[in-house]
Amino acid sequence: MFLQAEPAIDNSARLFRIGLADNAGPFTATYFAVGTDGTAGTLSISPTAYRFDGLDAAANGVTDVIPSLVTLGINQPAGLRTGSFSTGDASALVMQSAPLLVLAGAPGSSRAGYLQLAVP
Repeated sequence: MFLQAEPAIDNSARLFRIGLADNAGPFTATYFAVGTDGTAGTLSISPTAYRFDGLDAAANGVTDVIPSLVTLGINQPAGLRTGSFSTGDASALVMQSAPLLVLAGAPGSSRAGYLQLAVP
């Protein structure tokens, strides 16, 4: 695993990078997950879909679903998947390398900057 945090070159933002060993892609598993928005709960993933059921910081029920995860294409990491949430206009990038799963809000989407980490 690779972690890096630093200010942007022009000091306009802070950068955070996380890297996992590449693999063939997500496998079916259930995780405990926490997000930068204060959510915590159970995350289920398969090679083609993502589902999170949990609570937000105010103890309200939260469900997020990405009904279709797809690869990014040729010359991209094999294990990196992308998909759109079933509600709203947000999309995300998902990568799994045992024992860690990382979901990041896709740049330019309404969840840009969001990070969710999950462990078995």
